[in-house]
Amino acid sequence: MKRVKILFRRTGLLAVALALAVQAFAVVAPASAASGTATWTGAAGDHKFSTAGNWAGNTLPVAGNTLVFNTAPAGDGDETIDNDISAVFGGLTMSATTGGNKRFLLSNDLSLENGAIIQRTAYQASVGFVSGKGIVGQGGLTFTSSGQEMWSSIIKSMAGVLTINHAQFYGHVPAGATGLVIENEAEWRCSALNITTPVTLGGNGGPGIFHVGGCSGVGGSDPVVTITFSNITLQANSMVGVYTNDIVNVTDLTTNGYTLTRLDGADGTLNTPAGSQSTTYTEKTTQLDGDTGNSSDYRVIVPKETAYLNGKRDFINVREGGTLKGNGSAKDIQVMGTIAPGNSPGKITVTDTFVLGDTGVYQAEILNKDSYDQILAGDVSLNGALDLSFLPGGSVTQGDTFTIISNTGTNPVNGEFSNLAQGAQITVGGATFSINYQGGDGNDVVLTAINTATAPGAPNTGFFAPTLANPVVIALLGLGSMIVLLIVRKQVRR
Repeated sequence: MKRVKILFRRTGLLAVALALAVQAFAVVAPASAASGTATWTGAAGDHKFSTAGNWAGNTLPVAGNTLVFNTAPAGDGDETIDNDISAVFGGLTMSATTGGNKRFLLSNDLSLENGAIIQRTAYQASVGFVSGKGIVGQGGLTFTSSGQEMWSSIIKSMAGVLTINHAQFYGHVPAGATGLVIENEAEWRCSALNITTPVTLGGNGGPGIFHVGGCSGVGGSDPVVTITFSNITLQANSMVGVYTNDIVNVTDLTTNGYTLTRLDGADGTLNTPAGSQSTTYTEKTTQLDGDTGNSSDYRVIVPKETAYLNGKRDFINVREGGTLKGNGSAKDIQVMGTIAPGNSPGKITVTDTFVLGDTGVYQAEILNKDSYDQILAGDVSLNGALDLSFLPGGSVTQGDTFTIISNTGTNPVNGEFSNLAQGAQITVGGATFSINYQGGDGNDVVLTAINTATAPGAPNTGFFAPTLANPVVIALLGLGSMIVLLIVRKQVRR
C-alpha cells in the first residue's frame, strides 16, 4: 500500500509525462485535422516522412495537410519514400517543373480525407506507389490537373464519387467509387468493357469527354471492341471519342436537355437511346486563326481535313489522314496524321508537349540554311516518320545545320523518327543529311548537310512560272511579238 500511496502522490509528474506522450503520438495520429500544406524536400536524405528535415521548414505533416511534391527525385530514376506517418491527409499536389517521367514511389498506403483533391499542375515528375499500395480515399476524391495526365491506378480504394476536373484521366473506375463525374472539359480514357458505375458528363465550366481505349490495350482498330455504359447523366453538351471499329452502347441516358455526340474525328459507332451515330469524311480546309489559347480549346483534325494554324490554340489532335500546316502555336499537339509547318516553309510553336505518334509524319522542307521548316516545343516525343524535302532551287553547303525541332525544355527528346536512327543519313534532291537527336544545346533534333548541293529546278515565286509553262500563252506572246515587229517595220519605212 505504501508504494501505491507514493505513486499517487506523483500524479502531477504523471500528468506531465502523459501530456508529452500524447504530443509525441500526435505526430503519428493527431486528434484533429489541420489545414495548410506540407512540402517535401527530401533534404535529410533518409527518405522518410517521419524525419522533419525532409520537409520545408523542418515541420512534419499532420492530418488535414495537403502534401506537396514540387521537385523531382534527385537520382537518375524513381525514388522510394517511406511514408511512415499514419494520418488522414487533406490532399496531394504534384507540381514539379523538371524531372521528366521520374516518380516518387510511396511504400505504404496514403489515406486522404473525404473531398480531398489530387492535383497535378505540370507534365513532369509525379507521385506513385510501390506494387500493391495506393491512395485510400475516406470518401469522395477529385482529380484536377490543368489538362495533364492522371492514372486511376494510384487509387487503391475510395468510398464516394470520383470527380475528374480538367484532367486527362486514364484507367478503370477505382474500387469503391459510387459514381464518376467528368467536368470542366476533362477527358476520361476508359478501358473497361462493361461500366455499371453511374457516370455524369459535363458541368462546372464545360463538357465531359470520354474516349474508348487509351490504356490496357482496349480500343483501336483491331479487334472490334464494344463498351457498354449502363447509366450516363448529362450536365452539359458532351462528347464520346469512339474510334475505328469500336462501338459504344449507352443503355440508359438522362439528357437534361443536353446532347451526347461523338467527338469530332471519331469514326467508330455510338449507340444511344436517341439512335446511332457514324461518320463519312470529305475533303475540307480549315483556318485556325485568332487567339483561343487562353481557354481550353480541344481541336481535332479529322481524316481528309487540312487545317492551317496561324493563330493560337490549346490542344490539337491530328488524326490519321489529317494534316496540320501554318505558322501558329498551341499548348499541346498530338499528331497521328501529318504535320507540315508553315506555308512552305515555316514554323509551328508548341509551348508544352509535342507528340508524333507511330502513324504520324513530320513533313519538313529545306530551301537553304536560313529558310526551312521547324517545330519549337517544350517537350518532344517521337515515334512517327520524317518526310524530308529539298525544295526546287534550294542550296546547301557542307556543314550547314538545320534545327528541324528546337526543344525549348530541359528534357531529352523521347524516342526517334521511325525511319531515322541516331546518326543515320537521308538523301533528298542530291543533298545528304545526317541526324542528331542531341544537337543544338543538347536536346534538339538537328540535320547536318554532308555535301554541298543545289536542288534541281527553280522555286515558283510568282506569275511567270505558271504563265510561261502554258503553251497557249507562249504562242500568244510569240504572235504578239510578230505583230509588234511588223508595226515597227512599217513605221521605219515611212
